Amino acid sequence: MRLDYVPTTVFTPIEYGCVGLSEEAAISKYGEEDIEVYLREFSPLEFSACHRERIIIRKEEEKGEKGGKKEEEEEEEINKELSPCCLSKLICLKSKNLKVLGIHFVGPEAAEVIQGMALAIQLGATKADFDNTLGIHPSNAECFMQLQITKRSGENWVATGGCGGGKCG
Repeated sequence: MRLDYVPTTVFTPIEYGCVGLSEEAAISKYGEEDIEVYLREFSPLEFSACHRERIIIRKEEEKGEKGGKKEEEEEEEINKELSPCCLSKLICLKSKNLKVLGIHFVGPEAAEVIQGMALAIQLGATKADFDNTLGIHPSNAECFMQLQITKRSGENWVATGGCGGGKCG
């Protein structure tokens, strides 16, 4: 049993789970230039499908009525998507063919997601192994098979629309 890859979960309303090295530990051990971090923030399907913020806008209109003016209120309802509350993150070693050193996930059922990822990291999975695996759709774990944006790139890693990792919206 390898004790350096013990999967861990914090059971809070939005769970956090991880296995392997943190980003800071990986940088400390291998140097910042040899670490590539892939990440994505998203809203999970179960939240985006039923937990939308409801905003009511009240409009006042003036209408003439028999010489006088009467104010009338009209309501307009807008559904606004919630801000992303989930995060998937792979920490990879560039000099070893992007070997995965750490996997982190914030979201529903993080324990279930990380338990499966623990086997992959213990077997020495690389970023290419994740890229070549077909994710179950729609699921929260599939976001790891779709990670393309690196922290170093400076691109926006927040998904908008869609389900799970935001790919089908």
